[in-house]
Amino acid sequence: MQFKDMAGKLDLEVIERVGEHGEEGVNLPIAHIPVKFNIPLVVMGVPIIVQVGADYLQKVGFSGRHATQHFRIKAGFDGSGGFTGSTEHHSDMNFTLSGEEPEVEAAEAMSPGVSGTVVAVQIPRLGVGPGLMSFAAVMGFIDHVVVLTMTNGASVAVLNPVCKRQTIDRVAHVGADLTVMLPIPVLAAILPGYTWKREVWRAKRKERVDPDIPMCHI
Repeated sequence: MQFKDMAGKLDLEVIERVGEHGEEGVNLPIAHIPVKFNIPLVVMGVPIIVQVGADYLQKVGFSGRHATQHFRIKAGFDGSGGFTGSTEHHSDMNFTLSGEEPEVEAAEAMSPGVSGTVVAVQIPRLGVGPGLMSFAAVMGFIDHVVVLTMTNGASVAVLNPVCKRQTIDRVAHVGADLTVMLPIPVLAAILPGYTWKREVWRAKRKERVDPDIPMCHI
């Protein structure tokens, strides 16, 4: 499996607010939205499944009435990746990814107490593999995951500055899994070697602290 000349751009903006009745803290998984499209093809008489997918996960921990956070980033990527072989331990994996540094266009936060947000985006997830008897496919895949965090200190602090911190992590995986079109759990037990994943690329963490003083880096 090999994907070449991949290119894309992530433009993500998050705006959150606890309103009038936000006197108490909230710690909620706000959203988890996985999306996958499996496209069946027949190539030279062989059934093939092509997969295009993405995932979005968000968790918020806010404290105090009118707590707010707002941030926006842009991150581009391009490259290629794939593997040859049949299992995690007998595969030659490769992945090259490049692109400009993530750009933070907005980073604002305010809350009476300490608040934080985690957002993870898997974009893209690309897969391809042979179909098995029209109801399952062994899918080789690659993905690119961007994880953002934002935390801010209490605005009611008297002696300490209100620290704001954002981090951006980017990681990519190459792997394979068994995609079952019908609910047949026994297939996963029969073919366990077709489900594995390995990290093949990780970018240097990007961190932004405001104000940029030693106390806020702790």
